[in-house]
Amino acid sequence: MRRAIHHMHAPARGESLTAFTRDKPGGPDRRIPRIPLGDLRMLALLAACGRIVRWQQRENWDRAVERMVHLRYRKHLRKRYPSFALAVKAVLGISDDEAAQMYKDSRRANYRRLIIAAAEMARINWQPHITVTGVAEVKRALAEGHGALIWGTSFHSQTLVGKRGLFEAGLAAHQVSVFSHGLSRSAFGRRTINPGYLPAENRYLAGRISFDRGDGVDAARQVARALRSNKIVLMTNNIYAGTRFAEAAFGAAGCIELATAPANFVLKSKAAMFMMSTFEIKPFEHYEIRIRPIWTAADRREGGSGQGDARRADMAEILLRVRDGMLEDIKRAPSQYGLWGNQVNARTDKSVAGNAARPAGADRAEGEAQ
Repeated sequence: MRRAIHHMHAPARGESLTAFTRDKPGGPDRRIPRIPLGDLRMLALLAACGRIVRWQQRENWDRAVERMVHLRYRKHLRKRYPSFALAVKAVLGISDDEAAQMYKDSRRANYRRLIIAAAEMARINWQPHITVTGVAEVKRALAEGHGALIWGTSFHSQTLVGKRGLFEAGLAAHQVSVFSHGLSRSAFGRRTINPGYLPAENRYLAGRISFDRGDGVDAARQVARALRSNKIVLMTNNIYAGTRFAEAAFGAAGCIELATAPANFVLKSKAAMFMMSTFEIKPFEHYEIRIRPIWTAADRREGGSGQGDARRADMAEILLRVRDGMLEDIKRAPSQYGLWGNQVNARTDKSVAGNAARPAGADRAEGEAQ
């Protein structure tokens, strides 16, 4: 259930987003008395990937990915492909055949992510070439003394390669994530799988700020404290960052959900905001991280954004800039984006997006969106 609470209008664009609240994404964390079959499969996959990275030459990793792509492929076609295809065709305007090929490529990218996770967990001597652009802009923002918030797009390479690239570029960040962050969200997975995986991420972080999706007050205080201390805060652009979101039109006929919390952090402080995308140029060998500014000192109103229409206008502008940057990056590497049919969907009559023509006076509309 999603409940629309008001519309945020960006006057310079003549476009609006609809802010809404909803229950925890994906429902409550799974608490079941038995060991989930999905976690058993994940343990088996990680064990297999561990053997591959330890005993196989790097040239053979791609062959292993090709074999893994076919695992339970028919079941995924039946359960996951329909929403994926609906979203990619709506946003990109591609054909059925192109969507089917993109789904296979997306599965390849996801399995490459697991092999990278196994390589980092095993701490083998894996040295990819990672190019990072936009570092100078982040360091200039830090020189102002108010911190920087980096919002990472959910590409498959973001979780580990993205963090590693920032760290090696001298931008060690404090990651904001839910308590269940990792390769599994079940109680069993949090006890057995995630403790082996999280150190691989933490190696490239200055710290981690964890929160419960139902209550992020303490995490918000930690984020504000980190920004006041002129540190870098890293958030991932997904649907797990709290319960308040905004929906906007995306691509040809799609819509996207963006958390409002990162924009709130920036507007409440003097921190700069950047977005980043991690592209896979050559699997396992070459990656590119693109960092671009979203909100800097030049964008801040004198005296701050305050409350009411001015604040909502600034928030709408921030989110729409992120939306535009995401669309550009996703079009560049659509199969590497991991949240088709999740964060990005086809626009329907029940969507709360698609109101670019709504006048600014239509704020505070009440209603429900299923």
